[in-house]
Amino acid sequence: MAHRTLLRFWKRMNHTESGCWEWQGARNPAGYGVVRVHYKMCRAHRVAYELTHGPIPDGLLACHRCDNPPCCNPDHLFLGTRKDNNDDRHAKGRTRSGAGSRYGEAINTAKLTADDVRAIRAQSVAGTSQMDLARQYPVTQSAIWAIVHYKSWKHILPPERKERS
Repeated sequence: MAHRTLLRFWKRMNHTESGCWEWQGARNPAGYGVVRVHYKMCRAHRVAYELTHGPIPDGLLACHRCDNPPCCNPDHLFLGTRKDNNDDRHAKGRTRSGAGSRYGEAINTAKLTADDVRAIRAQSVAGTSQMDLARQYPVTQSAIWAIVHYKSWKHILPPERKERS
């Protein structure tokens, strides 16, 4: 990167009280900063890491210690494999599945209850069409399909199996 480009890159950071340097440019849907480098879109935190520490070897990620996607502070970044990143996320209690995770009615945007899911599955087995069930409950036909095929609401098991509480 040219000197002027480097200055512009580092000026796009907002230094927060937490020590994060939050990217103020474009961000992807996951909240990571994105920047064009040599006609290629790159994640800003990776660029920050490489400018400070050198190239990132193939197969490694620039992981955040701070768990703040727009952060580009090189002191908050470390190299690791995807497994390292997943283990770090799990150790910090940010894993979406497993012990302590929220699912079903515990999610504040849930439109159904566990009893609704049991009723949907029972009615489906009895022959009620997914479209009719979607009209009866406040969800789409594809949501009904996922419930009936145990792709969603997996913790609500068939009656002969014990459910997770």
